[in-house]
Amino acid sequence: MPSWYYYQAMSRCRTHATLIEQNRRVPTGRARHLPEVSPMTQPSNQAPGSITTNNISGAGIAIGHGAQAMVTIYQTIARHAPSVYRAALEKIAEEYGRVFGGREPELAALNRWLDDERAPACALLVAPTGRGKTALLVHWVAQLAAQTAWHVIFVPISRRFEVAQQTIVLDYLARRLAAIHKDEQTLAAYDLTSPDNLRGIVADYLRRPLPEGARLLVALDGIDEAVGWEIGRTLLPATPPSGMRILVAAREVSDRSWHGWCNHLGWNVASAWQVPLGLLNRAAVQRILAAMGNPLDALAQNIDWVAQLERISAGDPLTIRFVVEGLQRGEITPERLARMPPGLQAYVEDWVNTLVDRSANNVVIAAVLNYCAAACAPLTAEDLYQLDPTTFSKTGSLHQALRDRELARFLIRVPMATDAGGKEGYVFSHQRLREVFWETDTILSAQARQAIQQAFVAYGERWYADRSRPLPAYLRRFWIAHLQAAGAWDRMRQVLTEIVPSGEQYIQPWQAARHAAEGSDTGYLSDLDTLWTHAETTGDLALALRCALIAASLRSRNGNLLPELLVQLVQVGTPEGRWSAAAALETIAHMPDEERQAACLAALVNAGIELPWPRALEIAQAITAADARARALTTLVPHLPPEQQPEVYTQALAAAQAITDHDARARALAALAPRLAATPATDNDFLPTLRVLARRGRPALLDDLAALAPWLATLAARRGQPAAPAALAEAIVEMGRCWS
Repeated sequence: MPSWYYYQAMSRCRTHATLIEQNRRVPTGRARHLPEVSPMTQPSNQAPGSITTNNISGAGIAIGHGAQAMVTIYQTIARHAPSVYRAALEKIAEEYGRVFGGREPELAALNRWLDDERAPACALLVAPTGRGKTALLVHWVAQLAAQTAWHVIFVPISRRFEVAQQTIVLDYLARRLAAIHKDEQTLAAYDLTSPDNLRGIVADYLRRPLPEGARLLVALDGIDEAVGWEIGRTLLPATPPSGMRILVAAREVSDRSWHGWCNHLGWNVASAWQVPLGLLNRAAVQRILAAMGNPLDALAQNIDWVAQLERISAGDPLTIRFVVEGLQRGEITPERLARMPPGLQAYVEDWVNTLVDRSANNVVIAAVLNYCAAACAPLTAEDLYQLDPTTFSKTGSLHQALRDRELARFLIRVPMATDAGGKEGYVFSHQRLREVFWETDTILSAQARQAIQQAFVAYGERWYADRSRPLPAYLRRFWIAHLQAAGAWDRMRQVLTEIVPSGEQYIQPWQAARHAAEGSDTGYLSDLDTLWTHAETTGDLALALRCALIAASLRSRNGNLLPELLVQLVQVGTPEGRWSAAAALETIAHMPDEERQAACLAALVNAGIELPWPRALEIAQAITAADARARALTTLVPHLPPEQQPEVYTQALAAAQAITDHDARARALAALAPRLAATPATDNDFLPTLRVLARRGRPALLDDLAALAPWLATLAARRGQPAAPAALAEAIVEMGRCWS
């Protein structure tokens, strides 16, 4: 056995032996708890109100204020992430910051792995869904955020939180890796709408040597939840560069255990670390109950009752969570608990049977569960109706079902992302619930599952046959995935590659519909990549050539869109309709030319088009070329909330200072000066700016000061130094005499 594995085994044995000995010291008649303090517990003299990373068992976020504390930490972690991932990370932090405990050995093992230079560079965490993989990683990453020794890129892949599609995940990972390598300007030159490009970029960054002295952890959670694509050996290296650690978490399934996932990733089982994640013991269960407060803390002292909970859950964290939440809401009594069968599957089956049997609306409720179990993301009420208009035709039946209190225990209502239509959607509260419901033959037969999948295919068919109404958000993002799941490749080929007349021009209907809604071809190219990969797998030369020509044509077109034409597309439109402002911004975000990005932003603003300003700012801040960045930020600032303007003006000023071209810098400063003069909160930026500008010599400084004259005059008046401009003029004359 390698020395590192031997060390791990011995260390875990010592940990468990210590816990056993400490439990033995508890006086008879008292509940035995895990120790109050662990090596990772924060100091007791921490400032009141500060955020800790202590959980109920001494190694994570505390119950009670835990969710908010975790969200605060992840807001910092995600502050530079694209908006889709930033929202998802905050929601995940809130969800998994509630109840967490009993994982001291696992957290300690993860820390040892990260700190030990002899340890394998790759780690794989494989366990059944609901065992606590995501919770463990969420809390561990929160701990690591408090120290600066490691850069951490945490990439959760989740259907529920709508970050399971290829381009969303790879775009986020590529941008984070580029930031580590300080390579944002190079990345901006690539076409990031292409999944093929993104895979190549990410694969290259993960194999590139890190900057000197840097250490990087890349943690990918839930790779089994990817929709329409896979993470495998072509993306992740078997031997990461020095200073990089890669951790992957995946669901254990019948045909893919830990060894199977290693093989899928191309990792040697002898050189990858198997992350431990066992079931919770009775002591951990007691601590969870005790921390939940009245009345559950009293039950933690009842040995018989805890034994019942242990029997039903078998130490499974998700089952414990559902039972505890049911007890909190009064839906489960201790008496009923004694009659419940063990295991989550039996628990879900019992719940489904009870739900359907007691409800007069049982057919409708069963249909809601069926479609949500098959869905790739939350479904809106309109989606559900369109999937099965016959079942949901009775007035109020769907509305009544969706508000059923018993159904709400496992099926939750969530706000949808703007890209998904901005409505409310319905989804299983945990991926494992969906899996148990979808994969258990006693709940759904194979024939029933096939019929449900065909309903999704038919939903898209009805839209495609007509195409006169807007493309529903769910279909836009996931119909191709359902065609793939149904093996409907011929239909997918038609939908993604046929060219049809539209008025006096020709269009590709699916591309036109996605582009009109999203403002870029990223989603369409991701769909096309699914078909293209199928063509490569089957050796279909004609289809592969057609896919290649479509992809190349779109990339050439997107880079050549003029600012004036973009304005016309929003204000006037095409025969298919006008573009939304949000769609126009997404087109700008994926332009490879940063000068054109800045020009297009300015054109939209100058045309009086009301933009989603937070997204517009996000795009401007992603521009790396100093001149284009300064112009874009200066254009946007007046439209931002007043409290945000000083900070963005400071960013624009910093960008202007960094422009190396003499005339371009003067123009950028001249554009900024009147706005800085009208913003007293930026006054303290003048003197540091003066020092930076002086580095380029006197001729450049004089031109820059001339550009900044409105700011200087106003600043001098505000500070009670009205003679400062005259003093500058006198100094210019004297310096010219001395150093002509």
